[in-house]
Amino acid sequence: MCLFTDKKEPFIAEKDLEVIKIMSSSIFGIFLFSYYLESLWILGIPRFAELVPKKLYIDDNTFPLINDNNVYRIDRGLHAFRHLGVVYSRYNNHSVVICKAIIPKGSEYYISEDGKEIVSNRMKITKIIRKIRK
Repeated sequence: MCLFTDKKEPFIAEKDLEVIKIMSSSIFGIFLFSYYLESLWILGIPRFAELVPKKLYIDDNTFPLINDNNVYRIDRGLHAFRHLGVVYSRYNNHSVVICKAIIPKGSEYYISEDGKEIVSNRMKITKIIRKIRK
């Protein structure tokens, strides 16, 4: 998963931010595996990652919401969604574990060009909301 933005520098969370994290599976209700990379997460334990924005040079209007060809791609980081509705529309036909997560106050983060996704250098899963099996 990668995020596209027009911001070179990250935002800093002024308070804890609630987000939605998608996981592929859970074991015993506390061990979770991320959807894309299958990395292990433990409920309630914070994760840390480096954020590295990479400048893209684009000649067309691939990213219509971003002006002046200031497009950055962030591959690394802890990815999540800002709203539950986005999750249901994107993962309706997938087996997933939908979790509530927190980006702690003071964390660095970026928001996608469409405002639906977020990537941060710190995140903690706080609750399993729902398991969807297809």
